[in-house]
Amino acid sequence: MTDNAPADLLLLGAGHAHVHVLEKLARLPRAQRARWQVTLVSPHPVALYSNMLPGFVAGHYDADDCTMGLHRLIENSGVRHLPARAMHIDAAARSVQVYGTHSGQAEVAYRLLSIDTGGVMDRARLEASIPGITAHGHFLRPIESFVAEWQRIQDQIGTEPRQLAVVGGGAGGVELALALRHRLPDCEVQLVTGGGSPMASHPAGVQRRAAAALARHGVTVHPLACTGLTADSLRLSDDSTHPCDVALVAVGAQAPRWLARSGLTLDGRGFLAVNGYQQSLGHPEVFAAGDVSSRVDGSHPRSGAYAAHAGTPLAINLLAALDGKPMTLYTPPPHVLNLFACGEQRAIASWGRWYWEGEWLWRWKDRLDRAFVARFGH
Repeated sequence: MTDNAPADLLLLGAGHAHVHVLEKLARLPRAQRARWQVTLVSPHPVALYSNMLPGFVAGHYDADDCTMGLHRLIENSGVRHLPARAMHIDAAARSVQVYGTHSGQAEVAYRLLSIDTGGVMDRARLEASIPGITAHGHFLRPIESFVAEWQRIQDQIGTEPRQLAVVGGGAGGVELALALRHRLPDCEVQLVTGGGSPMASHPAGVQRRAAAALARHGVTVHPLACTGLTADSLRLSDDSTHPCDVALVAVGAQAPRWLARSGLTLDGRGFLAVNGYQQSLGHPEVFAAGDVSSRVDGSHPRSGAYAAHAGTPLAINLLAALDGKPMTLYTPPPHVLNLFACGEQRAIASWGRWYWEGEWLWRWKDRLDRAFVARFGH
């Protein structure tokens, strides 16, 4: 596949921030949009809403409920969709090498580039610290692959009581462990936190609520690191071994390896370093938002909530940059609303130092999540 037509704006990835960009473009007059060539590089014209994944595993949603079909947004925005994924960025040449399963490789040139591909689970890096995880672990990222694999995982579990494990003690791991207990009540579920308390990066009150929910549902918590996986067991950092028939991997996101060779400025963990305009340091023609990036002027958790908040400011600045107009500094909110599913139709909410729990919060979360999916295409 060859593609020599440069894009005025190349959108790499269809993450939460980029769907806001597509929506902003779709609302512009057609004559204004026609002045630019905008290309979206994403493997599929759909995006799965990660906030609904625990509800999917728990059985409250099917895959269609969690899927944003971006066809309408793509058509209404006048964006050209290239079904492919990034392989390499050459910042000096202003080009991206992409690969499509059915169309091969292409070099796509750009005037402006915006990256919202999300973080990844680097299997090679994880295998080095947890031997056997590649062969015996089921990875939550990419989410589209996990959702497609979920039926096969259930077939592997079968109807007999099994020993299940979730590797990763962040919010995603806690939600997943509780979802598994709800969906498969005859199975034993273990949560391997990596060391420390579940949801250790969250306020103490939220940690207490999460610990109580895990205890209430009978999830065994190991505040240790996983150091190995086999087909029927897991090994922990205290050298103990525990039966494990199925292990789900919900560790935090790592930076994509293709960023390391891009020539772009990265932070200490390999994520794209951006300023207050969400621009790459040293390459003002490159923007980024979501898990793939890191603000150098202040930190906030990597979460879908912050990525969604960044979407509208990113869209405004991309349109300004296309027209050579002044951009606007984006200050992330000091707090965002977080809603964590507890397996059954119950949720924990946090906003700053405040936290709540109840069935009414699940109903609120359900309405918000369904509205988000419906807004961007269903």
